[in-house]
Amino acid sequence: MEIDKIPGRLMIEKVVLKNFKSYAGEKVIGPFHKSLTSVVGPNGSGKSNLLESLLFAFGKRARKMRLKKLSELIHHSHTHPNLTEASVEVHFLNIIDKENDSYDSVPNSKLILSRIVKKNNTSEYRLDGRTSTYEEVTCMLKYRGIDLEHNRFLILQGEVEQIAMMKPKAPLGDENKTGLLEYLEEIIGTDKYVPDIEKAEKELETIGDDVASKKMRFEEIKKVCDQLEAPMKEAVSYIETEKESYSFKCLKCRLEKQSRVLKGQRITEGISDQDRKLTEIEQLFNQKRKENESAIAEYEKKVNERENVRRKIAELQKSINATLTKDAKTVETLKLLKSSMENLEKEIEINTKRCSDINKDITVLSQGIPEKAELLRQIKDLRQAKEQEFHVKEVEIEQITQELQTKKKVLENERAPIKREMNKLVSEKDSKINEIAELEKEIKSSDIEKENAIQSIRTIEENIEKAQKELNETKEVSSNFIKDTTDKQERLEALKAKALEKNQALRIAGDKITCYEREEKKAYETKSQLSEILRAKMEKRLLGVHGRLGDLGSINSTYDIAVSTAIGGLDYIVVDTVSNGNEVINYVREKNLGKVSIIVLEKMNNNDRYIKNFTCPSTEAVRLFDQIQITDNRFRHAFYHVFNDTLFTNNIEDARRIALGEKRYKVVTKDGDIINPSGEMRGFANPTKGKMKIIGHSKSVLEVDIQAVKREYKNIQEELENINKEKSELETEINEYKKREREYKQKINLVNNNLNSLIERLNAMKGRLDTLNARSIDDMHAQVKKLQTLLGKITESVNKTEIIIKKKDALITDIDGRIEEAAGNEFRTLKAEVKRLLTEEEASEKAFSKAEATLVQRKKDIETRTKQLEKDAAELEENKRQYDKVNKERNEYTQKAHEKVAEMENLTVLVQEKENKINELEAQKMEITKQFDDILKSRDLVKQKKKELAGELKAVSDEIQKWQIKLEHTIEDYKNIERDYSNFLQGMVLDQQNQSNLEHQSRKNRLGEERSNLIRPVDWDASEAELNELIPKIKIIEDIEKYIEAELSSNRPNLNVIQEYKQKSDDKNQKENILNEAKQKENDLKTLYTDFKNKRFNEFTKGFREISEKLREMYTKLTRGGNAELEFADSTDPFSEGIVFTVRPPSKNWKKMANLSGGEKTLSSLALVFALHHYKPNSLYVMDEVDAALDFQNVSVIANYIKGETKNAQFIVVSLRYQMFEVADQLVGIYKTKDVSHSLCVSPYSLKEMGNENPIVRQTLENISMKEN
Repeated sequence: MEIDKIPGRLMIEKVVLKNFKSYAGEKVIGPFHKSLTSVVGPNGSGKSNLLESLLFAFGKRARKMRLKKLSELIHHSHTHPNLTEASVEVHFLNIIDKENDSYDSVPNSKLILSRIVKKNNTSEYRLDGRTSTYEEVTCMLKYRGIDLEHNRFLILQGEVEQIAMMKPKAPLGDENKTGLLEYLEEIIGTDKYVPDIEKAEKELETIGDDVASKKMRFEEIKKVCDQLEAPMKEAVSYIETEKESYSFKCLKCRLEKQSRVLKGQRITEGISDQDRKLTEIEQLFNQKRKENESAIAEYEKKVNERENVRRKIAELQKSINATLTKDAKTVETLKLLKSSMENLEKEIEINTKRCSDINKDITVLSQGIPEKAELLRQIKDLRQAKEQEFHVKEVEIEQITQELQTKKKVLENERAPIKREMNKLVSEKDSKINEIAELEKEIKSSDIEKENAIQSIRTIEENIEKAQKELNETKEVSSNFIKDTTDKQERLEALKAKALEKNQALRIAGDKITCYEREEKKAYETKSQLSEILRAKMEKRLLGVHGRLGDLGSINSTYDIAVSTAIGGLDYIVVDTVSNGNEVINYVREKNLGKVSIIVLEKMNNNDRYIKNFTCPSTEAVRLFDQIQITDNRFRHAFYHVFNDTLFTNNIEDARRIALGEKRYKVVTKDGDIINPSGEMRGFANPTKGKMKIIGHSKSVLEVDIQAVKREYKNIQEELENINKEKSELETEINEYKKREREYKQKINLVNNNLNSLIERLNAMKGRLDTLNARSIDDMHAQVKKLQTLLGKITESVNKTEIIIKKKDALITDIDGRIEEAAGNEFRTLKAEVKRLLTEEEASEKAFSKAEATLVQRKKDIETRTKQLEKDAAELEENKRQYDKVNKERNEYTQKAHEKVAEMENLTVLVQEKENKINELEAQKMEITKQFDDILKSRDLVKQKKKELAGELKAVSDEIQKWQIKLEHTIEDYKNIERDYSNFLQGMVLDQQNQSNLEHQSRKNRLGEERSNLIRPVDWDASEAELNELIPKIKIIEDIEKYIEAELSSNRPNLNVIQEYKQKSDDKNQKENILNEAKQKENDLKTLYTDFKNKRFNEFTKGFREISEKLREMYTKLTRGGNAELEFADSTDPFSEGIVFTVRPPSKNWKKMANLSGGEKTLSSLALVFALHHYKPNSLYVMDEVDAALDFQNVSVIANYIKGETKNAQFIVVSLRYQMFEVADQLVGIYKTKDVSHSLCVSPYSLKEMGNENPIVRQTLENISMKEN
């Protein structure tokens, strides 16, 4: 957690205790002074509990506070017996000191640390009110200047003497105890090196054992290498001799080959003319072949182009159909939009006319209502005048008609509210009648719209029936075209497949012709001798001849390379008897066919015992002889004669292991690598194959009728021409059919789209009709029915009210009649006039009310229809906008369709052009094929002439090839030896060079100067002239070769010792490297260990001297003349025996701590504490009765030192000595009442304001004054 650095120093502002030990409830202790605060109070008042609260807040466990469990910290007394938790809050603040006792608080530096303990012995920390952990608290306070891990700032009661009594060094193995050495190291800071030093010591011990172990293993392997060195040198010497043997073998092979080359050159000159002719024909052949390949490539290119154009046409057709579909949909959308706009225009016209009528009614009503109101007012005024006159008259006759007037008044009072209710019901009745009339008008309009929808549905259904009929007819015609096209397409696909098959057969036949001609050429060049012998055999000129041995059996292709490379007698001619063999030899000499090797069957030994009793030495190998399929069992011994027990294996590792086993074999791998019983290894970059027939393969080229293959080629060519002609005609017909088919598809799509659009319109109209039937009309009918029901109820209420009013009027009329009789004619006339006016007033008021109600209803109608008009107008405008948009889209679709149709027509023309070009290319291909045939015939004639000359060269070529192969094998063998041993020899046997040179000089002395000068390195490449000079010396070279071979065979050492020595040497080097690495690691660790120790010693010595000097100064000052020293128990190593603390009190001798009094120990400890404070200032010190063992003079010295010399720290001192608290800057008094501790905080200088009546106060003031003076 990253915290910004806070300036100033940390101090405790106050401590808040809640139910902690003797403090019940919440008690605030403080504020504390920034320098010296003295906590005073009688014994048992709770002073030490204040310090224990700080211990608790700073994370001390119960046992550290003389408790068994944390819950004992919760206050318990008879007044507070059941408290469940206690807490301590320590309020910290960073301050910046000023010159006087004042200070400035650092903003945002306040920190509240609290710890809460509960009854269940659990506690929790909080920082500024949020839950925290001990680790976070420790980290935060350490950052702010208080180290809780090494809490040297807390000195409890009785602990001050223990500082001086600490042992020089903590006992080994006891990590909980601290000696003076550890105490000082923690202050100086060198204790940080202790873990690294201890770790380095352990690692040094471990790595020392490891180095010793690795050194012992290195010595063992070195001893083994020394024992193997002599056999290894002997083996290396053998290899060098063997490499020298290969030098002579290579030289001999070069000379033998060169002698045959000279002979071949003379024969070659005789056939050079035929070669030149054949080369010219081959050039012409290659030229025509390239022309053919170019024509085929051009043909395939044009076919691909045609197919690409056809695909484009199909894609265009698909796009056109999609465009036409969209166009049809837009047409139907336009129809729907147009129909909707027509309906909306009719609706708008109807509502506009109705609004005009309603506006006229509103105008008439608005003009008539004031007139009716004026008429009503005039009638009311006249009635009131007449009534007044009538009332005057009534007063006159009141005494006469008193009783009747009373009854009449009661009846009139009863009639008046009923009449008002009657007028209200009549008005409401008229309103409902008007609403019903309007709804019935709308229902009639909806019925008209419904009839229109029904008529539209009938028309659409008729159009759907016509479209469906047209669609079925078009589909039927299209189906017939599709069927015909499909039949023709199937025929075309069959022809294509057949053409592909014939093309493939044509290519195969052509490849066969080319291959057979090439192989025939090779066969006549390389096997002319065999072919001549076989021809003589077939012509009965040679008897008893079976043929070449390799052709009399067959093998699996797996063993082809191995057999062809390792078995050398497969070219031997097999004959029955010796006389048959002589006849073959004479025939070869007569025809000048070169040398021939013969196997005579009658001379073959019976090898059945070796064949049957053979046991393969390994499961990874097989005997090659057992893998042959022999055509005739008579040849079995001939094959064993050349194969013997040669073994076959998959890889060179198995071959080496099997060949050089207890019994040695000749072993060959599947890649043609050979290991002979002598240990000689051979490998070939291009191994031989094909010297035996492969199981399942066809006949050799000499047994094949090439002319039959050519006839087959020509027949296939004619069939292919007929197929291509029919295919071209079919493609033309199919293209025409497909064009018609596309036209019908377009028509079907158009009709289908039209049909779909009609169906959509039909569904839309049916939906509209359903809406009219189910929702609008039903709603209006339901509303009419509801209004009629309501009107019936209102009418019924009106009728009932009329009956009641009529009854009241009858009673009033009867009373009036009786009054009139009593009043006379004048009164009756006046009354009749009033009654008439009342009737007129009621009629006028009724007309006025009806007019007002009708006006309100008309205004409501005009508002409703105006909103509908606005809605219809907006919908009409939106439909027009959609209509324009869709119409624009339709125009775009139409334009695109026209463009694509034009493009498709152009592509159709292009397809026809491609077809014409393809036909031209096919004719060109046929012409080139014919030219091919002519060239092949010419080439056959030249080959026939050349074949006769090639036979003469064959024998020489075979021998050159034989020596070339032997030379390659020899060089390859030498390279294998070089590859296997060169890296090792370069790295290990350089010291053997002198020995090899001596052995080589010894051989030169034995062989003679002439023979020794013939020794050449393997990579020596002599010129032809040099080789020609050496040819007469072949016999000398053979003698040297035999001598070296004899030397090699007489003493063959164990060559495996070289590999063993190499492995052991590598192992020795590896172990030596490992040993060196371990030693280097040990040296590095020793350096690191020494660095840590030196840093610890230097830093500790520097700090120790400064602390020791300050201690001497502090002790002298506190004791007024004494002396103190810190010294190393072992002067050479302070960390071995620790630190000794001795003092010399004033006027006394030097003493050890154990011999000091309690006060002297306290002074010594405090001197050390103050010296350490000088070295590493602490911002806070809390001391509990550290002055208990001091006399009053020393207490005063300590108090004044704290007061005067430690302005940069806060001291909170619990003391019962007035010499201490009198000099304090702040006093915190602790007292206890009723088992509960309380506190009181006061500044000593504020006592001056309290007066001097109290003797204690008076004495204190005097002391303060003395100290100030």
